[in-house]
Order: sequence, then C-alpha cells, then structure tokens
Amino acid sequence: MGVVENSPQKTSTNDQIIFSKNRLISCIGTIPETDESNQLIILNNNLFSQKDEVLNKYSLINPEEPILTNTFLNPQGKSFGKIFAKDNVLYVSSSFENKIYLFDEDLQIITTYSTNVPNFYPNTLVVDSVGNFYIGGCNGTKGVIAKCRLVGNQLQHEVSYTFQMSQTNIESVVLNKNHLFISVKSGVIYSFNTNTISIGPISSTTHEYEMGNEKWGKTIQLVHQKLFWANWDAGFATVELDDPKNLSISSCISNARFRSQFPDSKAIYVCDIGYNIEHDLLCIANGWSSIFLVKPKEPSTILDYLDVGNFQNYCIATQGNYIYTGSTSNGVADNHKGIKIYKLN
Repeated sequence: MGVVENSPQKTSTNDQIIFSKNRLISCIGTIPETDESNQLIILNNNLFSQKDEVLNKYSLINPEEPILTNTFLNPQGKSFGKIFAKDNVLYVSSSFENKIYLFDEDLQIITTYSTNVPNFYPNTLVVDSVGNFYIGGCNGTKGVIAKCRLVGNQLQHEVSYTFQMSQTNIESVVLNKNHLFISVKSGVIYSFNTNTISIGPISSTTHEYEMGNEKWGKTIQLVHQKLFWANWDAGFATVELDDPKNLSISSCISNARFRSQFPDSKAIYVCDIGYNIEHDLLCIANGWSSIFLVKPKEPSTILDYLDVGNFQNYCIATQGNYIYTGSTSNGVADNHKGIKIYKLN
C-alpha cells in the first residue's frame, strides 16, 4: 500500500547552462517537481528524495537526465523524517507514528518497527553492524537520543537520554566507532559514548556567530576523521575528533569569510553537506545563496561557488561528476521548486 509504480519518464529539463565563478561547476538542468525536497540521498545509482509523507525514486542511469521510477505515499498521511541507507536498505523514520520504515530500492516496504520509546518523535537515525539503532528526535519540546536493539522482528528500547534544554531537537546523528555525534537545533554538537548514552553527553561544542546570523545545527558529515557541520547562517564548521571527550572547532566559514573570498556572493545559509568520494570534495547546499565546494583537507577555503538565483538549495546529494540539490521554498516569492542538476567540470 502506498507505492505508485510510475512508467519510466524523462524528468529533467534543459535549462540554459550556468557556470560557477571559477568554472568548476555548471548547472545543466532541473527535475521539475510540484513539491519540494527535505532530503536527497543516492543509493546504487538511484536518487531518492523525501518531502513530508512522499518518497520519490529517480534512476541515475543517465545522471544528466534522471528518470522518475517510483513514488511512495505514506498511507497514514504522516510525514517522514530523515533517510539512512545501509546494505541496500533505506531506513526512514516516521515522526508522528513513532516508527521506522524499512524499504528496498524499489520503495517497497520490507517491514516497519515501532521504536517502543515513550512520547517520542523520531527524526533521524543510524544503524550499526550488529543491529543497534541510534535514533534522534524529540519528545515534542526537548531532544531525545535513543538506543534500540533489533531482537527477533521487534525493536527493543534499551536506553535513552532526554536533553534538559529546549531547542535541542536532533537534526543529524553520526556514528564513529563507539561514539555518537549529534547536531541539535540550537546550534550545538554533542558527543556520546554509545555504552553510556543514558548518562548524557561527554562533550559539546559550538562557535561564535556574527550578529544577525543565527545558528541552527543541521547536517553532520564524517570525512577523514573530521566532522563537517552545517550550522545555517552561522556558517560551515570543522570539528576535530582527536578526543571525543573534548570536541573542538578548528575552522568556520562564516558569512564574512565567504564574502571575503567572493565579494559578490550573497549571505551564507549552510543547510546540508554531501561528500563526493570520487573527487574528495565536500559539496555544500547554501540555501538561498548557492552551492559551494570545499576540500576536506583545506576546509577554510572555498574552491568555487555557483548561485543560480531564486532557488533554495536546501538538501544535497552527489556522486561521480554530478551534484543534485532540492529546494524548499518556505514561502519565498518566486522561489523555484524541483531538483537542480549540477556537473563538476
């Protein structure tokens, strides 16, 4: 129930090609959608998008002309949270059902699990190699991180921790060995030992921000044993992991730093980060302003940026020579919807 099998159809339009400042990126087309995208993820040459209760699958056999092949509409009409991919399975939280959906690559439901965590709205998760689910969300007002274990065909709630402050809704969770790293709405990253989650965080960090440029902790990407963090218009930060008990930020591309490198650029609004393994590049969705590129080993320097105008680059996914960004218009006048297709030159 809920899956609409679409006959394959070409979905991209050939926009006028737009080149970036240093011509490392070009915008080559758009997947026109009537809706928006909260998240994009690539698995096995397929692009998946999520917005509210809708999941879409696009074939990337021709990465310049993605083909919509499947759509899943939650029959309960409830919004999904973030997608996590592992071993050809898509794990998708359903916040208002307190469930985790498992899909195969054709968006067919494999199974669903209740989290069995009381008063919980799951938003994002990671799954380890031995069946532990680390699920981040909130209880309606405060952030909650829960550890559940798959026992038979059910999730068993083992331990959880509830933050004491508001604005701690969990936006992103990363697992590295026996530590969890969590980004929360207030613009703070916390670290937890996976064996002592109920005790609470073992460290936290944030950074100063310029007046008028507010923090909102969003995506974390783990690359080369560093965390790269999207913190809205407070900037793009690099977090050192030498000691998970003493997190520290080594660099931050703020609004001022961005404009010092590219004076004609708009403000910074870092929403999401994708890692392109083939080019060893961090690809950053910079909201209403642009996308930009950074080398993980030189995270304070922007290699290039591209602003296509009237498009909120809210989420990002990248593979090979291509980058895809999705928009959420959020009421911005003349803001275009759909998915932009970029090429690395």
